[in-house]
Amino acid sequence: MIVNPFDIVETDQVSATRDRRSQTYGIVITLEHSTDAASHLSNFIANDFGSVDVEANTPRQGTTVARAVVLSNSEDIYMPAPNDSPVRFADRCRDPPRVGHRQHP
Repeated sequence: MIVNPFDIVETDQVSATRDRRSQTYGIVITLEHSTDAASHLSNFIANDFGSVDVEANTPRQGTTVARAVVLSNSEDIYMPAPNDSPVRFADRCRDPPRVGHRQHP
């Protein structure tokens, strides 16, 4: 999966009614990549001191984390999404985000 900054994503959220779920929409603001390497120096040494022509001596495990901020929710519910909620690209917003138009109670 390819994720870019400014991609619009969505996840299911609780709802005021029990028979359905609301949708929370967000925008990706940063992408961070981490590995199991203790430092950049360990990567440099594992790659034969920076040689790009050789295969690394130590394969590294890594992951990229995308951070997003909430734009809108289909039912104006702005609490954090439940743990382990699947996040997907928002192909079509059922209730398009209204940036700057949130009504306060």
